[in-house]
Amino acid sequence: MSLHGKYGMKSILVNFSSFFKPQFAAVQFSSKARTVFNFNDFKEGRALTNLWKEKHMSSLTNTHQAIDFLLKNIFENQAAGATADATKVLVIITDGNPSDTDKRFNSINGSDDKNIIRFVIGVKNVDLTKLKSLASEPKENNTFLIQDYNGLKGILDNLQKKIFNIEGSKTALAGNLTKEMSQSGFSAVYVNKDTLVLGSVGSNNWRGSLFETEGLRSEEREIQDPTLDKDSYMGYSVAVGKKNENLLYFTGAPRSEHMGRILLFNKVNNNWTVAQRLSGEQMGSYFGAELCSVDIDSDGNTDFLLVGAPMFHQRQREGRIYVYTLTDKVG
Repeated sequence: MSLHGKYGMKSILVNFSSFFKPQFAAVQFSSKARTVFNFNDFKEGRALTNLWKEKHMSSLTNTHQAIDFLLKNIFENQAAGATADATKVLVIITDGNPSDTDKRFNSINGSDDKNIIRFVIGVKNVDLTKLKSLASEPKENNTFLIQDYNGLKGILDNLQKKIFNIEGSKTALAGNLTKEMSQSGFSAVYVNKDTLVLGSVGSNNWRGSLFETEGLRSEEREIQDPTLDKDSYMGYSVAVGKKNENLLYFTGAPRSEHMGRILLFNKVNNNWTVAQRLSGEQMGSYFGAELCSVDIDSDGNTDFLLVGAPMFHQRQREGRIYVYTLTDKVG
């Protein structure tokens, strides 16, 4: 991170670190990286002294080199107080775009291999696209932009809540995130006055799922497609329909197999099962990012399903909407 020589940022880091168990470390980087304090320093009370003495580094922003430094000297170094089976979270705070590339260090793949969850906070004039490449999936939700260091407090407060959930999960320690990053409510639809369906794109290693709640005091029911790969983002969009008095749920998984997919669920013996799957036709098109069910003649039966693919590309045209007709066989 860049400490930027400002006491305001140092104070924010002090407050941020005070919420954690004795497992917190800080590294500053520029053309090189150096340890401000390690896990042992924090545990033994030396961290704040080291932090206040730290001088601002100003030169390049060799971010990949810094991540590699962290992996070797902090996260994997027992002499620095690292614990092998601990949940590992890296928060990168930077006011510059990466000056180096990852070809030499392979820092991102190395972090993924070690299940290190990465959040990135860019300050002011930075290229958010370049910073997203540093973050863990889903990159859009783990990358933040602020105008100055005063905006750090709100961002770090939100990260504390996420990190607390991750720390308390045994499955997270095994690198298998189930509900810790679920983002339940990413999409939502009211079925009737008692039933609400929420999209949960981050569930189960971002395979995604739906959560159905019937009534205020009822338990949530999770609806999944076991065939989906990780990072499919099921629940990115959700819609409800009806055919022959049978309720139908539609949901989009725009990153499934890189082509995107929509899924139709119907209820069989009180269980929601996949009745049909439809895939996109262009890689990266985000097929299924938006859904809309339509009852043209207001007879209570869904006639059409509109599916958006906002990133679909062809010459002089961007985006595509698909229209699917629902037959009686669906219900």
